[in-house]
Amino acid sequence: MQYLTANYLIITGIILDRINQEHLRGNKVVDKEQLEPFRYNIDREPDTQYHDLLLRIRKSGKKALSGMDSASEEILGHMMRFDLAEGGFPLITERDLTMGSSVENIENHEQNPGLRPVTGPIKQALGEIIGFMHGARTQEELEEYGCKFWKPWTVGEEAERKAKKRGLAVGDLGPGSYGAAFHDFPDGEKTFDQYANMIEQIKSRPELRTHIISPFIPPKISRAPERQQEALIVPCHGLQHYNIDTFNQEISLVHWQRSADVPVGLPFNMVHYAALLMMVGQVTGYKPKELVFQISNAHIYDQHFDKVDELLDRKPFPFPRLTIDSSVTKLEDFRAEHFKIQDYVAHPPMNMGGTPV
Repeated sequence: MQYLTANYLIITGIILDRINQEHLRGNKVVDKEQLEPFRYNIDREPDTQYHDLLLRIRKSGKKALSGMDSASEEILGHMMRFDLAEGGFPLITERDLTMGSSVENIENHEQNPGLRPVTGPIKQALGEIIGFMHGARTQEELEEYGCKFWKPWTVGEEAERKAKKRGLAVGDLGPGSYGAAFHDFPDGEKTFDQYANMIEQIKSRPELRTHIISPFIPPKISRAPERQQEALIVPCHGLQHYNIDTFNQEISLVHWQRSADVPVGLPFNMVHYAALLMMVGQVTGYKPKELVFQISNAHIYDQHFDKVDELLDRKPFPFPRLTIDSSVTKLEDFRAEHFKIQDYVAHPPMNMGGTPV
């Protein structure tokens, strides 16, 4: 009897384990070819989450000083959720980010909701995150991907002063920067490409809860006594956790940001990670679902209060659609030129006057 009972338990355990594996590895149960492709909802409503965040800081933000000794108002802890299919691509509409903020562009602004290639600052933002994904860490390397955002910190006397302070060559963001962490994370005598590894892990084990990308290399960003910070600017954003719904064949991204300059930098960070969600989904075969955007310290510098109040007077429009070239099958092959925008209705661009970061 004991022998039969033992065998029964062993056989039962094997059967339950197989059932559990099929349950976990939903990609083997659900046929991807039978699923509807990703499509945007045509009847999208205006999304007010970014608008609400600006208002929250203006109403209840506390006075604070940053590492640059610039006065600001801040809040701790904020979350926004963007369902891409239902709500559209989270590109703010309070100011047009497809063109520069010259006086001529502002005065002659016209709506252009048709399908068109991405242009202007949003194209630079896409080039920036793609460059970081490839390990770009110098001004020259970032410009190869179409990003010139970093010039205020990499060109000129102030850039030279800051580079000298960090022990870096002028124009180098440092071995503790985004590109170094994403593509060349220290791994003993070798380096570790986080995105390449994660893509392979998603393809082989989509059910895992460890599809994680980190922008932080702690020894390279510490300012403790006797330590030298090795990043021109410590990464503000980029801690990513991708989650696969194997039953619905969907991919979502929870993104965490330590510090957000809400009126100036945050709109581009939203573009970064919504686009990455779409890119990772395309090359792994999952439909992009939700971007959950978490911010630790969200702030507005005093110099931007008037600009923010003007933004708050502008009612947001529905988010646009962003599409990517479906022929791209490898993450490393994406470039900003593979993106197009449609249904983008926005208020005129606004010159925000830079940032003290």
